[in-house]
Amino acid sequence: DHHDHHHAPTHDKGYSWDYCEFHGVVDEKRFTEWLQNLLWQHAYTGDEGGPSCHVYRAKGALHLASGWTLFHAVGQLYETEAIPAAAAPATNRLLLVGRNVSQARAREAMLTFVT
Repeated sequence: DHHDHHHAPTHDKGYSWDYCEFHGVVDEKRFTEWLQNLLWQHAYTGDEGGPSCHVYRAKGALHLASGWTLFHAVGQLYETEAIPAAAAPATNRLLLVGRNVSQARAREAMLTFVT
């Protein structure tokens, strides 16, 4: 189990958020596909029939095979930036903020892109 720490989603005025930390190397291709589907299709990969999830903001630090990277997304746009090894966190970190953010679906997706 790659999962270390997970906070339950919080809801305030219709917004919800979920934050998790986990170990492992993230498959960049699978993560990118998941993030694009989440931002552009408002769905978790493999769960297109579920309630739509509108992520307004996402950010995190991920350990990729090529090294550590920061990512952040606002609306449908996202960007990444390499993190120097000395500044890298001890674990992968992922924060999602939006509407209908699901802890269970985020955790299931996380396990598909961690090797």
